[in-house]
Amino acid sequence: MKKTLLLCTALAILLTAAAPSAASDPTPARLVETLHAALLAAMQSGDRLSCAQRFEKLLPVVRGCFDFTFIARLAVGRHWRRLTDPQRRALVTALTRMSAATYARNFDSFSGQRFETLETRQTKETKAVVRTLLITAGDKIDLNYICRKTEDGWKIVSVAARGVNDLSMKRAEYTRFLKDHDIAELIEKIDAKTDKCTREVGAAGKEGAS
Repeated sequence: MKKTLLLCTALAILLTAAAPSAASDPTPARLVETLHAALLAAMQSGDRLSCAQRFEKLLPVVRGCFDFTFIARLAVGRHWRRLTDPQRRALVTALTRMSAATYARNFDSFSGQRFETLETRQTKETKAVVRTLLITAGDKIDLNYICRKTEDGWKIVSVAARGVNDLSMKRAEYTRFLKDHDIAELIEKIDAKTDKCTREVGAAGKEGAS
């Protein structure tokens, strides 16, 4: 009996060690919570760091949480097929950096805000929606994250705040812009939004650099 118990215990330990960890292949909810933790850290450092410094901290997290190739393809619609590989890579890079800069600008101060994960609805084998709240002193903002399963695990592809989907807004804006402009001009337009943050130094940045 003791030998059987020892054998089962050893087998359980072996199987646990061999199993992939949640951190290596996070669930949609864990992925969103990773982003939220980074945003909270950005808010809490808002009085010490400039927008550019928050951007640098947020960029790797944003890059890892979102599928920007998928986002870029949907954002420009049929124009994607006409792009060369270098143009596609440039667009993906521009969108990645702009997203990190937008978060750095918008999440710049802390006054007790917190995120709450409500539920995950897996609508398909490769698609899920994570419902969350951003809770402030006087408001609750619903944030729904649409995630898709990729070769690299679950990734966020769009966010809906109070029912407004950011990817739908990008698609409408970018496809309209591309009717009269080329992709280089669109990338320049996107980069200009990033520059508003990354070129900002301000008092906090000067103090942090000293």
